[in-house]
Amino acid sequence: MFRAIFSQLLDMKRFSLITFLVFSLCFIFYFSATAQITARKATRRITAPNGATNKPAIPSPVATQATAPQSRVLTNAVPEKTKEQKEEILRKTIEFQKKRAEEGAPTAQYDLAMRYLNGDGVEKNLELAQKWLQASATNGNSQAAKRLEELKKK
Repeated sequence: MFRAIFSQLLDMKRFSLITFLVFSLCFIFYFSATAQITARKATRRITAPNGATNKPAIPSPVATQATAPQSRVLTNAVPEKTKEQKEEILRKTIEFQKKRAEEGAPTAQYDLAMRYLNGDGVEKNLELAQKWLQASATNGNSQAAKRLEELKKK
């Protein structure tokens, strides 16, 4: 009795496994073929409805010389910032860096030190640069420690 039930279950498991494998292979082959067809469609030459190709017109040198030059005005999508706007952004950036540096952020301390060292947006001040480099190095910034060593060697 058990042997008959067990053999039926075993046959059902084999049938299920074979069915699963067949469907899996069909699934894989179908989608790989579909992907190839989609790729072919995507790379097919684009043509106009009347059958002409949409190649960009490249004027010949003779035609360009014979016709009057056309003026093209290309405008920038992003308007340029005025000098005042740039100065305002720089002022706000320095304010923010000072605030973050005083709170103990090592990156802000390093950035502020480099500003004082190079005179970028602030007056050059070697003492303040060393102060902020020391604070940044103390907080674990390896770049600040390297830069501080370089300054001490000079």
